[in-house]
Order: sequence, then C-alpha cells, then structure tokens
Amino acid sequence: MKNVFNINFPIKDSSRGFFTELTEDRLNGLLADVRYLLSTTKNTRYYRPEFGLNLRRYLFDQNDDIVENKIKEEISTAIAKYFPNIIIESIQKVVDEKPNIRFNQDYLGNQTSTKSPSAESVLKLRIKLKVKLGAFSSSEIIDLEI
Repeated sequence: MKNVFNINFPIKDSSRGFFTELTEDRLNGLLADVRYLLSTTKNTRYYRPEFGLNLRRYLFDQNDDIVENKIKEEISTAIAKYFPNIIIESIQKVVDEKPNIRFNQDYLGNQTSTKSPSAESVLKLRIKLKVKLGAFSSSEIIDLEI
C-alpha cells in the first residue's frame, strides 16, 4: 500500500475499500487541506472555531473592488496562518465571457428562468500558489467561485 496523507477534496467514496478517497502524496494532501480551509466557514469546527474563512458574509454584497480586496485579504491571511510553506503569488479575478447557465427552479424543481447569472452575482478567483516541500517547490492553481 502507498503512503496515505489525507482525505481528498472534494470528498468522494473510495473505490479501494476506504471510507473516503485519500491522497497519496504530500503535495495533493496539502492542496486538499487548502481547499478545506477555503470552503470551511469559521466557527463550524469543534475545538478549532477560528479555522476557516467568513466568505459567506460577502454573499449578498455588491461585487466591487472593495469587497474583492476584502476577500483577497481574508484568503491571504488564512493561508499564511495555517500553511507557512505556501506563498501566494497572486489572487486574480477571473472574468468569464460565457458564464455557466444555471437554471432557477421553484421548490418543486420546475424551471422558472433560463437567464444565466450576471458577472455582478458571481465572483471567480484564481489563486496561484507556490508550495515549498523540503528542497523542492511547485506552482499550483486553485479556482474559487463565490
């Protein structure tokens, strides 16, 4: 059996007899941890209430430069706190020319609109990271949609 480092993210059932799919190298384990951090809301983990981000508080805010900078600062601070071997090279806003079509549905699942979300309602960020693992380093990208 290979080394097992972490639960993979997103969480899926294992095809090899474990309860969940696991990562098999340090880099993928570390990136899974970063994704957990970015998707965890503060005060939701027992014994570690400070773990995570408060990105949900920006859910209904205007998608402008002020909110975007607050989100970038919160991401930078959290990653620096929990992952000292990761350097954030950049956090860039991704502008989609063709946003994904999401259908609005009522409580019965009936389609109520075919209008796709506007650029003002979705914030997509591309986080470029430099991960240091001993003598080696790797550049990685994580896409985050808020």
